Amino acid sequence: MQRINLNLSEEQFRELLINFFIGSWIRESVTDLYDESIEQSRELEKFLLNIAKEGDLDELFEEFEGDLIPSVILSREVEGAMNDFAESEFWHNLAMNLGKRDFFREASEEEKNIMEKTQRFSSKVNEFYQKYKNEFDQYGLDRLEINEDK
Repeated sequence: MQRINLNLSEEQFRELLINFFIGSWIRESVTDLYDESIEQSRELEKFLLNIAKEGDLDELFEEFEGDLIPSVILSREVEGAMNDFAESEFWHNLAMNLGKRDFFREASEEEKNIMEKTQRFSSKVNEFYQKYKNEFDQYGLDRLEINEDK
């Protein structure tokens, strides 16, 4: 296997670790869906934390029962980024899904046929999405109601 050498500053290495742990968190959450092993990821984690130890980057790792693990500081930073991402994705997906729903309710058969052929959404979907995005940016869920008459 060919080796790749990187020359990173401490700041760049820290950013690499944060991105690695974010990616690992996401990947591990869907591992069961793809019948994948996370063993390679675990080995890479050990490798990266050993580099942190060798580089005296003590704020990035801790020793626990003979193993290196991410430090509390690093873990909190990763968790904060993941929470921010989840929050952002919630609002984006909610607005997008409601926008698509409204588009399909109002789209002509011709617009629907074009979308089927091209596999692309009309720019009108963005209008519906923007409507919901603006609503949620301003009011959150405060004005969202379930219409039980339907």
